[in-house]
Amino acid sequence: MQRCLDLATHAWPACRPNPMVGAVLVKEGRIIGEGFTQVYGGPHAEVMALKGMEGVDLSEAILYVSLEPCSHVGKTPPCADLIVQRGVGKVIIGAVDSHDKVSGQGVQRLRDAGVEVEVGVLEASCRWQNKRFFTFHELQRPYVILKWARTSDGFIDVERAVGEEALRISNTLSSQYVHRWRAEEMAILVGGETYRKDRPQLTTRLVHGPDARPVIWSKVLTEYELLPEQRDKALILRSDSVEALLTELYKQGIQSVLVEGGALVLKAFLEHGVYDEVRRITSPLRIGEGVKEPQWTGELAETSHLETDRLEWAIGSSLYGSL
Repeated sequence: MQRCLDLATHAWPACRPNPMVGAVLVKEGRIIGEGFTQVYGGPHAEVMALKGMEGVDLSEAILYVSLEPCSHVGKTPPCADLIVQRGVGKVIIGAVDSHDKVSGQGVQRLRDAGVEVEVGVLEASCRWQNKRFFTFHELQRPYVILKWARTSDGFIDVERAVGEEALRISNTLSSQYVHRWRAEEMAILVGGETYRKDRPQLTTRLVHGPDARPVIWSKVLTEYELLPEQRDKALILRSDSVEALLTELYKQGIQSVLVEGGALVLKAFLEHGVYDEVRRITSPLRIGEGVKEPQWTGELAETSHLETDRLEWAIGSSLYGSL
């Protein structure tokens, strides 16, 4: 199952909005096939693992898969049916798929066909790997990551007017990490005032990876104020609350969002208590005065260094324990 998890990492982010899944086919103690979910609309992990197995006796074989095989027709045929057709004797599943079109139906289809099924191997790890997918389908909202950079004395910017240059806080390596995070999520959220002041590109230009969808939370910003290259893809939301904002993102099919600021937006999420991760970068820079960072009193889970900067990571207050 750990090999399934390792394989699944190769699927992200090309597979989204599908979950990243790995599959390993074992016969007589040897791996004879393996695979991971391909680009969205392409073959699933089980299909890749069973590729070339036509005519091979798999009655004593075991298929390991990190997520329950699908049982419905989507972009591809049901994987559960393929497993039955290939005559696989046993399937070991990491976690049950909570999508309403699967949710135990894949397991039941396999068992009804006489396939031995075991569920729950490395379940916590399998659920954590697809935390965006599970949060979206079980909580009906995107997975929320709050990110900000601060000086060592607790400021995120200098006081400035529209058009004045923002304070550069984090170093180049930290900026590359942030761009990698952007590539891993489906949307990047900033407030209208931040957008007006910074005119941010919100791209992944410092790394190789897809750009997330820019989302601006503002009641007054118009599409004519957007950068020309963002007008066809950026989403302006005028929601009255964090809850309403997340509901709208859910309706848009956005499974995860990286909230990058500014201070009022971050404060709104922290006060509402709906967020799943905090990623805070601390620079050795001290400025004495400016825009204070949002107040957060959570418990750090991990700390590492990005050259001169310190990266602090924490699980948010609303992440449900089964992940």
